[in-house]
Amino acid sequence: TSEKKPKISVLMMTMAPNPFLEELTAFSIKMHRIQAADKGYELIVLETGSDRFDPAGPWLGLQIDKYIRFPQPIGGVKEANAGIDAASGDFILFTGTDIIPPSGWDAELLRLFADRKDCGAASLSAFEPNATIGPAGPVDLVVEGMFSPFTMFRRGERYDEAYRRVYQDSDLILRLYERGLRAYRSCRKHVWHLGSVTNNSAG
Repeated sequence: TSEKKPKISVLMMTMAPNPFLEELTAFSIKMHRIQAADKGYELIVLETGSDRFDPAGPWLGLQIDKYIRFPQPIGGVKEANAGIDAASGDFILFTGTDIIPPSGWDAELLRLFADRKDCGAASLSAFEPNATIGPAGPVDLVVEGMFSPFTMFRRGERYDEAYRRVYQDSDLILRLYERGLRAYRSCRKHVWHLGSVTNNSAG
């Protein structure tokens, strides 16, 4: 029998040069799996500098479907596009090692695409240090949302590599709008996002 194609490819970029970031990455991977409605999504880990999450490495118990290692940084946007090119799902979700998703995160993102035919990007609200993207708690509401640390788009989109590290996501949203699509954020579910903890802890 042919293998079922995943609906979602989850791209997780990580740097794990110290025990804290290694454990944080492993915890995030576990929580994405535990909280997903459909466990069959594809997880692609993009690791820069370290090699702790190589499938032959110490974290053998994690279900990592594809692994791409960059011995040295080549720019976050190029690394992200390498993950996009390796993805086989119909949708691409960028997430981080400092993100803890809510229960049913995948079903909620897919629902935005199913309910709104002009949806080019779907995201969830987020609790962040000293800030909240979206309402203070769950609200049965969908809004236009230009930014979230947890955003999904259809396969076929890529980031513009003229950007090196930031604003590539804003540029992608603008290009979606220029094609008549829109970005929607669900207020029904929030992710927990620890902000810049990864970059700060990696030095």
